Amino acid sequence: MAVVIPFIPYILAAVAAVGAVSQAQSARSAAKHNAAIAERNAGLSRQQAAMNEAAQRKDAYRAMGRIRAGYSAAGVTPEGTPLDVLEDSAAEAEFDSLNIRYKGELAATGYEDEAGMQRTRASSALTTGVFNAGTALLSGAGGYYNSPYGRPVGTTSQS
Repeated sequence: MAVVIPFIPYILAAVAAVGAVSQAQSARSAAKHNAAIAERNAGLSRQQAAMNEAAQRKDAYRAMGRIRAGYSAAGVTPEGTPLDVLEDSAAEAEFDSLNIRYKGELAATGYEDEAGMQRTRASSALTTGVFNAGTALLSGAGGYYNSPYGRPVGTTSQS
């Protein structure tokens, strides 16, 4: 049993170092996975915005057709005020379509920013793990040196 005791600080330091590296690898994997999800969400946001924009344009086209048909049925010619109404309606419809695209792009940009942060976390996780492992090993060596087994012969511990 006396042979094992001097090595306990080293064993504990090694276990702590392995744990630190393992935890860092897990954090890195999780961050990479989160980055991939955020990138996928950015693409989906753009796709959804494009579909919503197309649907908005289609609805606007139909609404403009209904306005023209109503004018024709009432015998109104598309000039003057009726033409102004059609132009305003078309401009509002275009504004709505572009607003849908803009909101989708904003959401996608937010997801891309999140992906970038996750990639940074993935990168720093491994570095942090290596430093934590080194700290554990150095602490274990220091603990051994400060023990009765690690001091050179003829020295005593300092208070």
